[in-house]
This record gives sequence, C-alpha cells and structure tokens, in this order.
Amino acid sequence: MEGASGLPAGWGSLAEQPFAVAVAALSWGFVCGAWPATLKAWGPAPAAAALSVAPVLLSGLILVEQVVGVAGPQPLIVPGVIAGSLLVAAGACALVHGRDAQPIAARPVWLAAAAIPVICALVALALPAILVSVDVTVTGGVFAASWPLTGVESVAAWAALALAVLVGVAVYDARPLLPLAAALAAAAAWPWLRDVPTHVWNATLAPEIQVYYGTEYGSILFAPIMNAPMLAAVILAAVTSLTIMALRLARPRRAASHPDDGGS
Repeated sequence: MEGASGLPAGWGSLAEQPFAVAVAALSWGFVCGAWPATLKAWGPAPAAAALSVAPVLLSGLILVEQVVGVAGPQPLIVPGVIAGSLLVAAGACALVHGRDAQPIAARPVWLAAAAIPVICALVALALPAILVSVDVTVTGGVFAASWPLTGVESVAAWAALALAVLVGVAVYDARPLLPLAAALAAAAAWPWLRDVPTHVWNATLAPEIQVYYGTEYGSILFAPIMNAPMLAAVILAAVTSLTIMALRLARPRRAASHPDDGGS
C-alpha cells in the first residue's frame, strides 16, 4: 500500500521532513552503536540513567519555546512536565549512585521508619486519586460525565511510591546523601503531579466523544482527590529523609570533636 507521497504507508514523514527523520535515525543509530560499550564501561544502572535523561532534555525544549515564542498552542502541561522531569532526574541520580553504594546493616528503628511510607504508598495506589470531568457538545446534545481514577492511574501516587522506596534503599546505604537528595526532589515534585493522570483515554467511552477533547466542542478536566495514605507517604518519607541527612551530616562534626572515638 502506498501513501499520498508515493512511498509505502507509514513513510510519509520521510518525504515531508527528511532532515528531521535523518537526524533522528542517525541519533538512534549512534545510541545503539554506543550502547554495548557504555553498558560495559558504566554498568547497567548508570547506563539506564543516561537513557532516562533523554526525555528530560527533549521536554526542556518547551522552556526554549516559552522564550522564543511557541508556534501554535502549547500541547503540554508545563508544571507537570517540569515536575516529571525533576522526578526522572532524581531517579537518574539514584541509579548512578547505585553502582558505588556501600550496603550496611540498618537499625530496626530506621527500617520501621522507611517501611511505613512504602506501605502507605502501596495502599494509595488502590484508592481514588483524581476526579475526571468531561463536557462535550456533539451532534444531538451535550455529554457530561465524571469518574474517579485510582492511584494506579495517577503519576503522583507513583511518585510517592518512588519517594518511599528511595528512602527505604537509603537506610541500607553507608553514604545515603545522594539517594536522599533524590527522594527530596521527588517530594518537591509531588504537589505539581497531584492532578496528572497516567492516561486520558477511557475505554468505556465512545471514541466519537473523546476526539473532541481540547477543542471548542469538548473539554476534559482533572482534579486531585484527597488521598490520605499518599499524603502520609510523602510527608513521612520526606521527614525521614531530612532526619537521616541531618544525622549523617552531623556525624563528621562529632567525629572531629572526638578524634579518639573515630574507631568506635
């Protein structure tokens, strides 16, 4: 089957934007060629972190567009993109740190402090987190409906779980400052993500209704629903992170003021 350009179906972009397609193909070819050597030299975790940074860099183009002027309507939710980029960058830092992490035996009190946010975050995944409201004017009338999305369908709920897991990993690390800083970055991003869903399409609604989203004929709005376990997970994990960081930063000063106790 051929498209309007005379090329096989699906190849129309090559005829319309040959330079962009060529750059994309060369870039991906470079990544594939460099991947085995990078994986061998850096290890799986840092190499994966390098790949995860690509969406952040691409999303950063929206900031450039804000300065030079956007060609057409802004298709992205800028605060959500910034928060998501911060979350990915935090995860990338934690992955890079994983190669040089030094495991230690965690005290029971810290295990309990780290486990509670994880449990809360897991519970939050099953509870309502976002309210969706749809208002579409179609031929024959107006369609209006609303329904909740659970934490599994909420970016904020997954961010809360990632934050809690990072804190749980940090209590086993002799040098936890980087993963804890990543956890705090995730906590800072969380408020911006409360109304960001993991998907927009609803399989139970007719496509003829959903195609009007974002046009003058229809709108879809997302509002956060109070999810107490999610909020508890974020607060407890952030407090635990700050406490551990304060204790670890104070330890060198205590050792310097009591040099004879350095080996204890």
